[in-house]
Amino acid sequence: MKTSEQPTDPEYPTEGKESFYQMLLETSMDGFWENDTQGVIRNVNQVVCDLLGYTREEMIGKNVSEIEVNESHEDIISHINLIRSQKGDRFESRHRCKSGEIIDVEISLQYLPINGGRVYCFIRDIREQKRILRLLKYSGEKFSAAFRNAPLLLTISEFDTGRFVDVNEKFLEVSGFSREEIIGKTSVDIGWVKESDRILLANRIREVGRIDGLEMNLTRKDGETVICIYHGEQMEVEGNMFLLSMALDVTTKKRAEELLGKSQLLLRQSQMSPHFIFNAINSIQSFVQRNETDNAIQFLRVFARMVRSTLDFTSRPLITLAEELDYLDCYIDIENLRFGGLFTKNITIDPQIDLIKTFIPPMLIQPLVENAIKHGLIHHEKVGTLTLELKQTDAHTILFVVEDDGVGRRKASEMEEEKYYESQGTRILEERIALLRKNKPGGRFDVIFKDLTDQNGNPAGTRVEVFLSLINGV
Repeated sequence: MKTSEQPTDPEYPTEGKESFYQMLLETSMDGFWENDTQGVIRNVNQVVCDLLGYTREEMIGKNVSEIEVNESHEDIISHINLIRSQKGDRFESRHRCKSGEIIDVEISLQYLPINGGRVYCFIRDIREQKRILRLLKYSGEKFSAAFRNAPLLLTISEFDTGRFVDVNEKFLEVSGFSREEIIGKTSVDIGWVKESDRILLANRIREVGRIDGLEMNLTRKDGETVICIYHGEQMEVEGNMFLLSMALDVTTKKRAEELLGKSQLLLRQSQMSPHFIFNAINSIQSFVQRNETDNAIQFLRVFARMVRSTLDFTSRPLITLAEELDYLDCYIDIENLRFGGLFTKNITIDPQIDLIKTFIPPMLIQPLVENAIKHGLIHHEKVGTLTLELKQTDAHTILFVVEDDGVGRRKASEMEEEKYYESQGTRILEERIALLRKNKPGGRFDVIFKDLTDQNGNPAGTRVEVFLSLINGV
């Protein structure tokens, strides 16, 4: 059941979902492109085309190294390999426009293991930010004008006490506070930051004199969270030490990135194998031809229920465990009918688990059950056993076990010349698990394959363990 990344994926993105994906990109305020692991640009939005002066047709197929100034092609490939393990990166760089102009940009990269590997690059024009930084070095009237009208959140505070001396209009707009509510108070007093975070920032600035590019969650007056990229620097005015703070509001961008991740999950879970549908229809036809009306009716009833569930689940990010188990039960019954009682099923559920109030992504376990049947039990010389176990390992994690007493993975590989459907199903599962790890950091999302042997060391089946952190219902 070993898998490998495929260079292309004919099922991604699916019709209908692609238009949603493209709409998300085109409505983003940031520039965007998607490139492969060799740096070749595969998709762009209009914002980045306008920023760099190229048409969409000129951008597609261009290598990132033709645009990136600070990194060579070799550096870019090394950077891509690095973020494949880190899953993302954020940094400042410079890009070359079609006109030859070099511009300052902030880059946010995310890697997803789809289509042979894709890097999603969000590009923000920071020329204005750099200009403001230069202007802030001037005093008097020029400094005041730049400070007041800057599109970034700017504040000046006493370094030792943290009390605000001045804030700009953008800070008032985003934070929701009035100037009277802020001046003379600290960021902790108004609830903008936590005391522990303020102390940490102050100590860090004391050590190195500044902070650059720190992502922070800040709290508005109405209690809503604002996600900002924070820059802070000490400055001395007439012998007194002040803290100049500058923050870039990236809340909309972060929400878009989160939505992109969720849309990728929906794309991956919406795939129902055409091979399975074709075989199911053939089985119904076979029952009819053999005048096995009862079997045909039973098969059709279960198959229709499974198709309805599939259509329902593709638009839902989460379903209950009860729904997932019912879906698996339908699939197992269909395959057992189709193969004429090839195996018996044994399903064990931990009574501690509330099947109605516990949620997981839809159709997550089905590819493993399919592999157990088609690549393990189908080669068994006698009636086999398919075992499903659902356990709660701790207060925050459940364990799905799919086990068969078939011929084992190695023997199955030797017996089968065509292994496409096995690798496809497992690969999709691993991509979905990777996206879950990315979207829910701190949780446990793991798939572990174990080859079983008998007392003589001969292959005796396969056991797959899937660990999932509990997810609240939506």
